[in-house]
Amino acid sequence: MPADRDQPLIRTASDLGPEAQAVILERLAQSGNLVEACALARTSPRAARQRAKDDPVFAEALADAWDDFKDGVLLPEAKRRAVEGTKKGIYYRGEIGKDEHGQPAYERQFSDALMIRLLE
Repeated sequence: MPADRDQPLIRTASDLGPEAQAVILERLAQSGNLVEACALARTSPRAARQRAKDDPVFAEALADAWDDFKDGVLLPEAKRRAVEGTKKGIYYRGEIGKDEHGQPAYERQFSDALMIRLLE
C-alpha cells in the first residue's frame, strides 16, 4: 500500500521501518525502478541501499524483488520481442508507405540477439 503523502520523508536508513520496506519491495517487484519505489515509500534510494547494507534480511528481500521483476516482466517481454517481433513502419521519402489495401505498411522485426540471450 502506498505511503500517505502527508507522512514526513524518511531520511535515514535506521528510520526505514517494515511498512516502508514493504512498499519498496512491492513496487520494485512491479516496476524494477528503485527510485520510483522509494518515492512511493517517502524515502530515498540512498536510505534504502544503506538499510540493505545494514540489514541482510532486507538486502535479500530487495534481491528477491528484483528477481521477481526480471522473471515477471523482463523475461516475458524479451521472449515476446524475440519470438513475436515488433512492428516497424516501412517509410518511403519520409512518409509511411501503403500496402496493397491502402493501409500503412509495416514489417515485423525479430531480435536474434534477444533470442540468443534467452537460449544461453
